[in-house]
Amino acid sequence: MTDVKIVNKPQIYFFPLEEKNIPFCQLKLLTNFIKFNYKNSVFKFSYIDSEGSLLGDLTLKENIKLSSDHTDIDDFTCLEMEQILENFENYYLTQLYKKIETAGDSSVVKKESIKIASLVKSFFRSGPYYLYHSPEKYLSIDNLNLFKKALEIQLLTTECTILIASDKKEYWQNFATHMVKRSHNKKFQVLPIIKDAKKLIKDKPFQDKEKFEITNQLIMKNLDYKKVS
Repeated sequence: MTDVKIVNKPQIYFFPLEEKNIPFCQLKLLTNFIKFNYKNSVFKFSYIDSEGSLLGDLTLKENIKLSSDHTDIDDFTCLEMEQILENFENYYLTQLYKKIETAGDSSVVKKESIKIASLVKSFFRSGPYYLYHSPEKYLSIDNLNLFKKALEIQLLTTECTILIASDKKEYWQNFATHMVKRSHNKKFQVLPIIKDAKKLIKDKPFQDKEKFEITNQLIMKNLDYKKVS
């Protein structure tokens, strides 16, 4: 545990996993970090495991709907999923959802579709914490990039805190704001990640409120802000 409590503000924490810990559920690790470093002992969170586990008796779409606490479940009978996703004002989340293959016998396609559905589902749970164990598993590079961009927008628009545990350091080290390591005495060591100077310049417009509002309007119109800017 760090000596000073972390300020409760939007951050992305990356927990590099050792090879021996990859197959095991990382929920306890991530929730313990929140418990020890944030003031609230009781918290709401969304957790997606490495397999993207879903209820087998439901379709992928039904699994996503069942997880929502943004909308009364009865409302889903008269709203299409695409309409509901528009309320998130997150262009990339909508694009990621469209990547779900409802047909196809390939086990590769099925695993990726299930994982995408589980990741999309995580956005439907309100609360300040989003917890992920190996979110990159089964995803193509293109779909992984969509997910990362969707997370960035979620961070900007909801001021959430994101925790990611994975052995794929190359995917998450430069994406996160902090790296978290746990010593043998079970204490957490939080290290800020120094971003590449070019990336800092690229991200700087988001620090300006007016430019952020303009960017958000582009997202609401389902425009790719990185192509427009």
